Amino acid sequence: MQITETVSEGLRREYKIVVPMGDLDAKVTARLEEMKPRVHLKGFRPGKAPVSFLKKQFGKSMMGEVVEEVVNEASKKAIEDNSLKPAFAPQVEPVGELGVAGLLDRLGTLAGVQRCEQIATEAAAQSIRLYLTGEAAAMVAPVAAAVAEVGGRLIGMKICEASLEDVFIDLTGRSLR
Repeated sequence: MQITETVSEGLRREYKIVVPMGDLDAKVTARLEEMKPRVHLKGFRPGKAPVSFLKKQFGKSMMGEVVEEVVNEASKKAIEDNSLKPAFAPQVEPVGELGVAGLLDRLGTLAGVQRCEQIATEAAAQSIRLYLTGEAAAMVAPVAAAVAEVGGRLIGMKICEASLEDVFIDLTGRSLR
């Protein structure tokens, strides 16, 4: 977590707090691991649901709780480190979007992106499939820029032709299976 002072005029102080997405993800995973023995889900024995499944089910709400906790923690730390005595509760304005959801929203607004979806989630990486209209090579730079804006890193990109299943999904909105 990085805390930097951006405004210091009179009695007014503003701080920019940067929390890496990896730290937030680690806290969400730890919270889900902690919650795992108490969870009873259909299709799983009590306490035996995999964390990846729990992340799909409860990830967004858990991320909200973790972000709130981190914001409170960071604001307390900034107040204590700078020996401040605030007159009222700090105002928090989130700057970036969170994780893959923010990236999918950002990619969906790019010209030439017909549809995007998350296809795999691992501890260290997210896999996203993009359906493009037009020249795929022209989309590499905007996609890389969108990934960088959200704080991510583009590790690899594979460009291939649409399969029959992709065309069927595009036309009907349902899968073959």
